[in-house]
Amino acid sequence: MYTENNIKSDFDSLVDAAFDDLIKTSERLQKPESFQKVKYAFEFARKAHIKQFRKTGLKLPYILHPLAVAKIIAFEMGLGSTTVVAALLHDVVEDTEFTDEDIEREFGKEVLTIVQGVTKSEEIIVPGRSKQADTFRHFILKMSEDKRIAFVKIADRLHNLRTIDEMPENNKMIKTAESLEIYAPLAHQLGLFSIKKEIEDLSFKNRFPEEYNKIKQIVDINFPERQIKLNQILEPLHKNLEKYNYNFHIDTITKSYYRTWKIITDKQIKFEDIYNYITIRIVINPSDNLPEKQQCFLVYSMLTDVFLVKDSKLKDWITHPKTNGFEAIITDVMFGGHWHEVQIMTDRMNQIAQRGYARNHDNIHLSNVKQWINSMGEILGKKNLSNDRILELIKPQDSEIYVITPKGDQIILKKGATVLDYAFTIHTDLGFHFVAAEVDKKTVSYDYILSTGEQIKILTDENSKPEKIWKKSLKIPKNQDILAGYFKKIKRNMISEGEIKFNYVIEKYKLKEDILAKFINVFRCKNKEEFYFRLSIGRIKDEDIAREITKLHGFTQRIFGLFTSAKKIEPQKLSEIEFSPKAPFVIESLDNISLAVCCHPLEGDKAIVHKKDSRFIIHRADCKKAKLLNSSEGQNTTNVVWQLAEISDFRAKIEITGLDRKGLLSDIIDIISSEMDINMKSLIIKSEKNLFIGIIELFIKNSASLNRLITKISNVKDVQKVYRAFSFK
Repeated sequence: MYTENNIKSDFDSLVDAAFDDLIKTSERLQKPESFQKVKYAFEFARKAHIKQFRKTGLKLPYILHPLAVAKIIAFEMGLGSTTVVAALLHDVVEDTEFTDEDIEREFGKEVLTIVQGVTKSEEIIVPGRSKQADTFRHFILKMSEDKRIAFVKIADRLHNLRTIDEMPENNKMIKTAESLEIYAPLAHQLGLFSIKKEIEDLSFKNRFPEEYNKIKQIVDINFPERQIKLNQILEPLHKNLEKYNYNFHIDTITKSYYRTWKIITDKQIKFEDIYNYITIRIVINPSDNLPEKQQCFLVYSMLTDVFLVKDSKLKDWITHPKTNGFEAIITDVMFGGHWHEVQIMTDRMNQIAQRGYARNHDNIHLSNVKQWINSMGEILGKKNLSNDRILELIKPQDSEIYVITPKGDQIILKKGATVLDYAFTIHTDLGFHFVAAEVDKKTVSYDYILSTGEQIKILTDENSKPEKIWKKSLKIPKNQDILAGYFKKIKRNMISEGEIKFNYVIEKYKLKEDILAKFINVFRCKNKEEFYFRLSIGRIKDEDIAREITKLHGFTQRIFGLFTSAKKIEPQKLSEIEFSPKAPFVIESLDNISLAVCCHPLEGDKAIVHKKDSRFIIHRADCKKAKLLNSSEGQNTTNVVWQLAEISDFRAKIEITGLDRKGLLSDIIDIISSEMDINMKSLIIKSEKNLFIGIIELFIKNSASLNRLITKISNVKDVQKVYRAFSFK
């Protein structure tokens, strides 16, 4: 008979085997001193979690989770015993009776710092801000104390994603949104490219299973043909590298399913059109007699002798490494009528490309990661940041450019940054007094978007001041905060001036202090700050104040009786709608439901609901705002189940491109109006050089109807592309 003791024995064997596996994965952990330290931490954590079991899957002993996280740290990231110990203990303080003092006493301050950084924030939540957002804020602030916190946090999230199958649906939506918005970009920032790729794909698979399966099927069908083309170019590559006696090997790197899906949907192209889905990586073992950079460029020179090379695509990330330490020469070569992306790097560069910051803590180029963390610490130290702002600020950027100062120094900026971003990055005074800029000797305005390699000179005037229109042109969060702080300071000063002005009026006319509330009501201000501000800038004029004072002195009872006795309009009561973040939100009617204007969801779309005060707003699950809300206000979101009792019309828009011909528009309208009986709201047609462009706004029943319509129009002769659009003007 199989008893409880048998189960306990099986669990013990499973845990012991997992610990043995952890030690075997790393030679560093097998050294006597490291082994004893890790074993003690394992036994401590095992005892602490003795009565706890995983909530997902087979309800296995909880200690298997810290062991799995520690294995990721040791084997996949290549970190040492201190970080492994912290990984084993990372849930002890949060989930058991043991305290910070216990951890510090047994394992030291260094381990405690990492554990505290990984643990959810227990600080008091700022009113109006979610615990999720404050947890991320706490995490980033702690990272400035020890960068290893980030690795444990990423490893913890990776294992949770690997075991996410049995998690409730809304929890999946929250975790996958956090992973795509925060953890994958952070892994990229730290150079953990393979881990970033897995985080993206696991999140994609669980957030959008249908889309994931479609992309996987497309890749699987097309991959054999791609592999044949790849083998054809690899043969001459091998032959010529061997001819020049290089010690080398060639790897191939594929994009994640998630990145592939994003490219296809964002650019509205076919998989076959993604020329760099597979990247060829030439890795050389350099000789000692020449610098690495020179040897990589010799390989590039060989490529130009053998293949047609696209000069405009040459990227030198050796002279100017990326902020995560990535170094390579990247170019495109033509072979067999197709362009192929090729990376050239040394063994050392390849190791950094695989493990990034974890591989080499002292890599000089990775000081940019520390600078990013420290700058985030400065900004996040502010208490008045909203949920959205916190999530926007802590999300690392995975695309960057470098530009040149007038003195020839290199400055790395976010891709898409403007000359105004550059000005504020160099010094706030350059930004505040910006007039124009010279980019490669050409004068440009504040919203000019910079490209790699451009040299910038900022033109200033001490009398020039920032303009509010600048806000839209700043793309770097820190710079956005600097400008926002400038205007907030000005507004505070204006409010103070308005208060002084009004207090003078009160004193002069000997008015009662409670008159302020009546003035706020008369001028329909939200609060006293708005009243003071409008008074200061002249929107409430002196004569307006004088007129109201006259009324108050001569007709106080009648005038203010009008306001106090006016019939109060009760706010419309919402029907009772049940909401729980732990259960699906069933939509049976659109009464009291708002459809988000940022993504215009249709019945049948995979969607989430956001509870905002007493309102319910529906977003498509793939909407950028939805991922942000899942990440920052998970307790106010859940997934949607459509069960509309009555058929409703939803707004939708499609865009069509094709070769213009007589009768094409007629064929499209016949499908919309006659065949599918769909009402059109508007129709915009453009025809340029035999190219047909149609933008059609519709009233449609659901996403299934829209998909059928897109399929039917796609099959019309000379139509090249049909897709759903989301911007409505």
